[in-house]
Amino acid sequence: MQDFTSVEQLFDEKQTQLADPEKRKKRWHFESCRLKNWHLKSWQKILLIIIFIFALLFTVLLSYSYFRLRRMTNLANSTKVLAMESLDLAKTQNLPALPDKIQAVKENLTALNSEYHALKVYQYLPIARRYYSDGEIVFIMAHKGVALAEQVVNVLLPYSDILGFKGEGSFEAGTTQDRIVLILETLEEIQAEIDDVENKL
Repeated sequence: MQDFTSVEQLFDEKQTQLADPEKRKKRWHFESCRLKNWHLKSWQKILLIIIFIFALLFTVLLSYSYFRLRRMTNLANSTKVLAMESLDLAKTQNLPALPDKIQAVKENLTALNSEYHALKVYQYLPIARRYYSDGEIVFIMAHKGVALAEQVVNVLLPYSDILGFKGEGSFEAGTTQDRIVLILETLEEIQAEIDDVENKL
């Protein structure tokens, strides 16, 4: 208990006063009302749940797309290397080595197309729909190009010995003029196949 040494100290305004029960009750009531106001309404709870679900789906979609795009990038780089190697073989007139390269390109392109189809969900999104459709057109054209190259190689492959398409300097049946004559004669023999190729262009 505090020891008051004088009357002035006893009635000093700075002395600690006992807490007023009424004030304490009003304060408790005010705090309770403020806490009640923080409670979410039903529509607010539903809105938060919807936002959470959309955020979760968006995160899952981004993660899934990143995984697929990473695999597509690796396949695309591999396909590009194979296509460049095929072009080099064509430049060196090494026709017998082309079918294996074309087949490898075809397999890579098929795998790449499968990875792209795994992202078909973008076909149903308003903005991404157009870009996804453009990608499908690119794949259709790529498949047709590979099929056409494969057909041309298969048509010319039986005549690779005669025409000297086994690498540079492989023609030994005469002069350059003789080779031109052989090519023209061969073209007459495979005219039907050439017409079929032209129809696919």
